[in-house]
Amino acid sequence: MSLFRPLLLLAACLCCIDVGFAYVPIFSPFIMDSDGLSETFYQGLFDNNVKVYRLYKDGDRYGQSVWLYRKSGKVKAKYFAHKDYSQDQSVFDRYSDWKEDADQIIMVCSGAFTSQDYSKPVGLTVDNGRIVNRKVEESMDGLVIIYATGGIVVSDIDEGNLYLQSLNRKVDLRDSRDKYDLLSWAESEDATIFQTQLLVYKNQLRISSEGRKERAARRLLVLGQDKHGDVVHIVFNVEEDVYLYDIAQEVLKYLQTNKVNVIGMLNLDTGMYNIMEVYKEDGYQLSYVEGDEPVRKATNLLSYYYNKE
Repeated sequence: MSLFRPLLLLAACLCCIDVGFAYVPIFSPFIMDSDGLSETFYQGLFDNNVKVYRLYKDGDRYGQSVWLYRKSGKVKAKYFAHKDYSQDQSVFDRYSDWKEDADQIIMVCSGAFTSQDYSKPVGLTVDNGRIVNRKVEESMDGLVIIYATGGIVVSDIDEGNLYLQSLNRKVDLRDSRDKYDLLSWAESEDATIFQTQLLVYKNQLRISSEGRKERAARRLLVLGQDKHGDVVHIVFNVEEDVYLYDIAQEVLKYLQTNKVNVIGMLNLDTGMYNIMEVYKEDGYQLSYVEGDEPVRKATNLLSYYYNKE
C-alpha cells in the first residue's frame, strides 16, 4: 500500500480487510486518484518482490499493473528478440527450451515492434549477442539493453550519450564508429538490444500530443525508482482502447504523485500479437491478467523470472 498518499492509505484501511498479501474491499471497489487513474492491490507474489494491482480509470476497470522490485536481485529479465534461423527455432521454441532450465517464470509479454511481414524486428536489434537488425529506426528514440545478468537499462538515442562501462566512454548510435563499437560490445557480452518508442525519459514526457492518432489497447514498461530509491520495473497493461499520448501522460502523473522517479517509459507492442501472462509461484497462470493471444504466436517476448539463489 506504499503507492498511496497518507489520506488515501487511511481510506484504504477503513474499507479493507487484511488477508495476508491482498486487501479485499468491503465498501469501495477502488481508491481514486485525483486525476481519475487509480489502483487497488490484488496479489503479492514471489516473496512480495512482485505485486499485481487492478487498474481503474474514473472507477471503471482499465487493466492491470505489475510491479517488479529489483532490490533483492532475484527478479530478472530475459528478452527473445527474434526467431533463430540457424537453429530453425521460433521465439516460442527458444522460450520453451530456456524455460526448462530457468528459475520460476514471473511473467511474459510481447515487446518490440515487428515488420509487417514478420521478417525482422523494427530498429536496431541484437539477440543474446546475435545481431538481427543493424538499422537504427529514426522514428524510435528509445534504446533498451537487457544484460545477460538480467538487468535492463534505457537510453535516449537523441541524446547520444549511452555510457558503456566496459568501453569507459559514451556512444552515439548515429555515429557509425560508435554504432560499430556498441554492436561489438553486445556480441562479446551476450547482450540483447532493441528499439522502441520512448514515451517518458527522466520524468519528462517525450511524446507530443500528435500521438493522439489512434485508440488501441496499450502496454507500457516503466523503469524507475520508488520513494525509497529502490529500482522497480512496472508493466501497465491497459485493456481499454486509448490514445498513446493520453495514457503516457496519465501514468506519468500518477507515478509522480506516488513519488516514483520515472527513468524511462517505453511503448510495448500490442498490435500484432497482444501477449501477456503472469504466473504464481506454483507455476499456474494468474487468470486476472491475460492478453488476447497465446505465447506460441510470439514474434518476440519479454520475460521476467525469479532467481531463488
